[in-house]
Amino acid sequence: MELFPMGEKISYEKFKQIKFDRQLPKELQYPFKFDSLFALDPNDHPGIETVISTFKNWDKRGDANSKGAAVFFLMYEYLKKTLPDRAPRQLTKQEAVATFTYINNYMQTHFGRTDLTLGDIQKLVRGDKDWPLSGFPDLLSPQWTTDYKEGKLRSIGGDGLIMFVRFPKTGLPQIETINMYGASAKLGNKHFDDQVEMYLQQKTKTMTLDKATVYKNAERVYHPE
Repeated sequence: MELFPMGEKISYEKFKQIKFDRQLPKELQYPFKFDSLFALDPNDHPGIETVISTFKNWDKRGDANSKGAAVFFLMYEYLKKTLPDRAPRQLTKQEAVATFTYINNYMQTHFGRTDLTLGDIQKLVRGDKDWPLSGFPDLLSPQWTTDYKEGKLRSIGGDGLIMFVRFPKTGLPQIETINMYGASAKLGNKHFDDQVEMYLQQKTKTMTLDKATVYKNAERVYHPE
């Protein structure tokens, strides 16, 4: 609701902006309340003061280069496991300290430091390659993850194939698409991961349903057996 223009028709560009948005709302909407996490004074908690400060200074964006997003991402995963009842309530100060302690220990154990970005921890994996990845659950441009290696996590869901389609009054639909990986699932094929970089930059490519254009630009024309 914060993104939608009030009292006016939404434009196509605004629609695309909303789809790719990585900003949490001003008031977080989660079963557990975060006030106690923001309220901790870093100076009162030596040893975990860095992760507390990073979180308190976070702009609530889920960008790959965000250090605050890295803390929140690990916080989300930790609280999801330790608060299975999901009952709406405020986290206690003790729970807040335990959460930051877990995050600090996780970063130190797996990476040897705490100044990590989200992209250091979360990866888009394709074949034997990986890339820093933005997003986390409940963003409009989300990601869901599972264990990968060396303390890192890899995406297993969220944005995948994205299509923007406009239907003019005359003529064929106007189509833009992007795939998280590429158009081929065959390792070694040039289309196995050729859309990754565009996807990471939230760019799209033009597609068409015009048969003449498809044949003209086709790499190969053949009869399926």
